[in-house]
Amino acid sequence: MKRICAFGESPLLEEYVSLLLNRSFSVHGRMNPGPAGITALPRGAHKVAKPVRAIDAALELTNTDPAQKQRNLRELDAALPAGIPILSSSVTVSLAEQVEWVRYPERLVGLGALPSFLEGSLVELCTVEGSSGKAPAAAAELFR
Repeated sequence: MKRICAFGESPLLEEYVSLLLNRSFSVHGRMNPGPAGITALPRGAHKVAKPVRAIDAALELTNTDPAQKQRNLRELDAALPAGIPILSSSVTVSLAEQVEWVRYPERLVGLGALPSFLEGSLVELCTVEGSSGKAPAAAAELFR
């Protein structure tokens, strides 16, 4: 069973966590602090305060608060082993900007993450020059 650590905001986090749970992934998640909205993870997900190190991939799903996105990415990057891919929503902050925030930019994969993506079947992934072959392949495998 693949294990995923996902940080982010509502409703994006709930949608991705639901998708991964439906595919029998073990998901450990944390909702960003903030104003009213859905504050609970979908049933079956494990609520965490810190990144879980023994995982196959991490997701950062914040679109509305660039400062929170940067904090989440830095926390994931610092806590996780260097070979673990991090998929990050790149809708409101470009991947080129996000790679400046992390120590291991080669593992960062941009994710076209918009609410209600579950209604369709298209997910966009992107990388920057210098990304390792392992991170994009691992990211794509999550959505096959």
